[in-house]
Amino acid sequence: MENYYDLKIQATGHLEIAGLLQAALGDYVDFVFVPSPEVIAIYTDHDGYTTFYAQDDATLKTVSSRLETAGFEAVARYTRGSSGENIWH
Repeated sequence: MENYYDLKIQATGHLEIAGLLQAALGDYVDFVFVPSPEVIAIYTDHDGYTTFYAQDDATLKTVSSRLETAGFEAVARYTRGSSGENIWH
């Protein structure tokens, strides 16, 4: 593959999406997940950090709460730099 930066994979339905996320998140690859409709975006990198972006604070708080309930912990004082256009919080 010549340009893997533009590789796009489409998954439809809960089972395909779950399989895609398990594969991508389990292999520590740089990966962006944007569902349709675009309510959130998930970015994970090769170092194992995952960042959730949301269109508004209420959505982000809901996602954070559900992750904490599932046993995930936030990394204290971790921030990910912006790539420029600020369409997500």
